[in-house]
Amino acid sequence: MRILFIVSFLFYQNVSGQDLPKNIDGKIEFADIVSIDSSSAKDLLYRSKMFITKAFNSGKDATQVIDENANSIIAKGWMQVRIPPGFWPAFYIQVWFTVNLQCKDSRYKYSFTDFKSVYQSGKITTTYTSNLEQEKVPEFTKKQWEKVKDQTGIEIRSLIEILKKQMADKSNSNW
Repeated sequence: MRILFIVSFLFYQNVSGQDLPKNIDGKIEFADIVSIDSSSAKDLLYRSKMFITKAFNSGKDATQVIDENANSIIAKGWMQVRIPPGFWPAFYIQVWFTVNLQCKDSRYKYSFTDFKSVYQSGKITTTYTSNLEQEKVPEFTKKQWEKVKDQTGIEIRSLIEILKKQMADKSNSNW
């Protein structure tokens, strides 16, 4: 029974936070190419802009670069992630990321990359920035850091579902 508990504990420790997809360079990246029948690249770019506006409450809340000629948009935004209590009460940190949307006739490619956590601490504000690929950061316990990764995965997958719905919605295309 004791061995079963130890094996279960070790398995849990290794699974948590491990479901974040990584690209060939070992960086966390959520990416895919999605087909949308009978949609021009311009229509898909318009829908991409609508997604950015909805996902970030306003297009102004995200730093963005739009290339009308290449039918692409790059935006940098952030989300709040709750850190569970450890030696202190629960608190929130920001996780910054970049989203790149490239549109072609009848398809688009999305990529969410460059994940960084930003945490401010103390009366004299100290800012800590960590890449999510890091295994451990000194500011958090291992459990807290895994929670940051898990919550980031949940939030990004939710954003991807919103993106797919927005891109498939032909009722809001350029008219």
